[in-house]
Amino acid sequence: MITQSNNIQNKSDLNWGRFNSVFLIEVVRGGIVYTSTAVAIDKRTILTAAHSIDAAESVTLCLGHEYTVDSERIEANYWIINPGYNPSKSFYENDIAVVYLTEDLPVFTHYETISKNQNIDENSVLERVGYGGRDGRNIKTWTNPKYLSTGFNLKNFMLKDCLSVIGDSGGPIFETTDSGHKLIGIHSTLEDNDKTYIVNLSSHHDWIFNLEMKEVAPY
Repeated sequence: MITQSNNIQNKSDLNWGRFNSVFLIEVVRGGIVYTSTAVAIDKRTILTAAHSIDAAESVTLCLGHEYTVDSERIEANYWIINPGYNPSKSFYENDIAVVYLTEDLPVFTHYETISKNQNIDENSVLERVGYGGRDGRNIKTWTNPKYLSTGFNLKNFMLKDCLSVIGDSGGPIFETTDSGHKLIGIHSTLEDNDKTYIVNLSSHHDWIFNLEMKEVAPY
């Protein structure tokens, strides 16, 4: 069992096979390339934070543990931001987007499932994986934040997490037990240096899986 503490790990001794559903994405906005994190739920479908792709000109998924110029890439051709996302009111409420890829992900990729019913508390053991920039590099990095509270009509969790950095946005939050881990949230925003807001995916389950391609405008 993983203990609850602010640990960070990006070395080879962590079992990264458990997290091969997690990828870095490049987002071009205003001609500038930004990076965020995403998680796969199907062979051509990933989830990320709405603010990560808001006003994007292009979205590209990169394969590999570390982000380099030689990283293999898969282009996205459709993406949709949750219609309830409104950064003028809140940076983290409904901060979720679905991205559709032009090609299948590698055959070894694990696709995460999302429960319709998800509750966590201070006893929950949580893990977060993200590609935020650390020491000048974007490497897949593991941390284990701790639950603090639930808000916005159960649509968000707040976690204690002093290790979050830019680029972790859109990354998955897993609840881990002795029987394995399950996807519960998407990393949204940092507040006060040690608190992060997480999108509770169970509250968006129906929106994610009832989307039809005809509803998604091509970019």
